Amino acid sequence: MDKVDVLIGIIDEELNVNRAVLKGNTRNRKLADARKIFSYILRKEGFGVVELAEILSKNHSVISFYCKKGQSFRALRIEL
Repeated sequence: MDKVDVLIGIIDEELNVNRAVLKGNTRNRKLADARKIFSYILRKEGFGVVELAEILSKNHSVISFYCKKGQSFRALRIEL
């Protein structure tokens, strides 16, 4: 299992947001926060914004925004 799948599993288990919903276009707070956490953690793991944009089916500028806003979740301790 790669880091993406592990993190999606953790997000699904903890936030009840599965892969399809994570990649979707719904814009409520819970899903936006899940995307920010996902992007921030994988960016810190060395993934590029373009790579993350492809995974989430988003524009690279959206991923940059998610990573910037995801810093507020940096107190989370998630081991991949």
